[in-house]
Amino acid sequence: MDAQQEQNTSISLLRRRLDPEVLAQLDRGDFAANLLDYLRRRPKAQLLFSLDRLAHVAARAEALDPAESAWETRIADEAAAGRLYAASNAHADAFITLDRSAFDFRSIKHFDPEAIHGLNRCRWLACLARRYWRARDTRHFDALLREWDFYVEKVPFRDDAIVHGVQMIDDADLRNPTYHDLNAYIRLMNWYWAYWLALPAAELTPARNVILLARCLRLFDAVASRPYRYVEHNKFTMQMEPLYLWASALPEFTGMPLWKESARRWLETSLLVAVWDDGLQWEKSADYHIGCIRWYGTSFLAGRRWGEKWVEKYGQTLARMGDYLDAIVTPDGGTALISDSDRTDGWRAGLALLRAVFPEAKFRRPVAPTYFSLWASDGVEWKATDTVAAKPRVEVFPIGGVGVARAAQTQRSAMAILDNGPTRAGHAHKANMTVHFEAFGHPVVVDPGRWIYDGRDPDRIWVVMPWSHNTIIPEDAPYTVLSASRSNPLPVIPLPGDARLGVLRGAEEGGALVLRTSLTGFLCEPHALVRRTVAISADENAPWMLVADRIESPAEHVWTNSWLLPASRPIEARPGGWVAALESGLTVGVASLGAEGLALRDEERFWCPNYAVKSPARWLRLSGRCAAGLRVFAFLPSEGPAELPQLRLDGNLVHLRTTRGSWTVGIEM
Repeated sequence: MDAQQEQNTSISLLRRRLDPEVLAQLDRGDFAANLLDYLRRRPKAQLLFSLDRLAHVAARAEALDPAESAWETRIADEAAAGRLYAASNAHADAFITLDRSAFDFRSIKHFDPEAIHGLNRCRWLACLARRYWRARDTRHFDALLREWDFYVEKVPFRDDAIVHGVQMIDDADLRNPTYHDLNAYIRLMNWYWAYWLALPAAELTPARNVILLARCLRLFDAVASRPYRYVEHNKFTMQMEPLYLWASALPEFTGMPLWKESARRWLETSLLVAVWDDGLQWEKSADYHIGCIRWYGTSFLAGRRWGEKWVEKYGQTLARMGDYLDAIVTPDGGTALISDSDRTDGWRAGLALLRAVFPEAKFRRPVAPTYFSLWASDGVEWKATDTVAAKPRVEVFPIGGVGVARAAQTQRSAMAILDNGPTRAGHAHKANMTVHFEAFGHPVVVDPGRWIYDGRDPDRIWVVMPWSHNTIIPEDAPYTVLSASRSNPLPVIPLPGDARLGVLRGAEEGGALVLRTSLTGFLCEPHALVRRTVAISADENAPWMLVADRIESPAEHVWTNSWLLPASRPIEARPGGWVAALESGLTVGVASLGAEGLALRDEERFWCPNYAVKSPARWLRLSGRCAAGLRVFAFLPSEGPAELPQLRLDGNLVHLRTTRGSWTVGIEM
């Protein structure tokens, strides 16, 4: 379809969809010119931003969040040069130069299947539009139109088979179009930014306006027509957000008031189902938790600004999502690697958006306005220091099954996370009772993070299953690096309150911060029970972590404790324990009680601090057959030479001694 044909078709579509009274007003003369003028001048347009403040918001976003502004600028500049962003993750450094004559959004050769999805989400269009208002560079506006035309040419609306096939890589069969649906939802949101930011630009002509708006309406219709099954899923949230915002922006078009009300009610329903009362989103992933704060929070922020009433519990639950996110941020300012997450500062965008929603919100560290919060809130600002408040050193989120212990609110403080909650969602790793430990501003005992989303890749299987985590599992048939089994020895826990999950508790006891829980229902022995105690030092200058597991089983099994250490060199055995030299420069002394006679495996593997980025790691695995027993492990990080902690057991009390002091921890009986 050439430009004139698309213009004629677009005008026909817009005329059919417009309210008759508005259409009569716009039909007095040049319809396209009148429509552009009308949309630019509406006094009460319900948009995320005011059209007369775009240059101001762009300047403040760059000034207050220069790092994110620079990243979006790079995406825009790469697109202007013809290189498109080929990643589904926000900060993956992945750009592709396309063969414009041959590329059809199905032919890409790439190690990461997510690249094709990133290409179908059109993030660069939103980046180009936002960047235009900072520099007023026609180059960015021209690229916006050029790349939008290119995408629509390659994925025409009339050919639904192509639309359903855009996610395919080297596969002629059209799979279930889950990813197509997700791509369409995100694409519609990026088109929202691109269209409404382009609308007041002097370079936008009436003819181009009708074409772009009609494209957006057609995509809106495609997204609105998609069926859904799980309202708690992030995919559903990403579907409702653009429907709500687009319907709010175009009340003059057929069906939009109804869609606005429907999308708002579905967002309310979704959040109250997907987020438990302690603030955890059901997928148990830090990154998707942040995403859901954005997808739920942006509409809520905008709707309240427009005077809409939302169910009271929606705002309360959204605020609790911020409490949880604030609790799991690592001392050095990274996102904790809980399930499918990256170690980035992406949490800032989530907490900043919540601060724009809730002006009284307080966090552990200063949270300034971010690039996204400024654009989404029409430039709301505050002083970062006003967001800081003291928080508890031990926090437990009992429904989601996450406990966090933190010695202090400093960048070098010790911190431990214990995760023992539901594992139904695909983004939740199947690794109950796993532990994460930080000290001196570095990870010490790590979560494996996430590898690429490719179910055929054994590395993907590796990172989601318990053998890659710091947990205890029955391992009668050993799992090896080269032949990881798909069979999970742990049960998949679908919902909170499952009897197989022990209550998660936390307390400050003397000089220790303690978390306790238990797990039963192992697949090879459903009646076996493991009680785990995790403790760290309450003294931020003398960090250590202790993990005690009490095993009770009707029959003997090989039980393996696994510890993932971010190190490349082999673990060194010493009298009374082991020593690891970490990549960060820290050393870790490991001592144990009850590990005498256990078989040691020191394996070379990896962890993923960022999506698709592997860093060296060593596995310290200790295995032994028993029906009942107690195993205690202590980890002592040091910035200098390694030191082994000293352990002694007295009933249910473990006495731990180092050159920095001595402590006593009560363990589960």
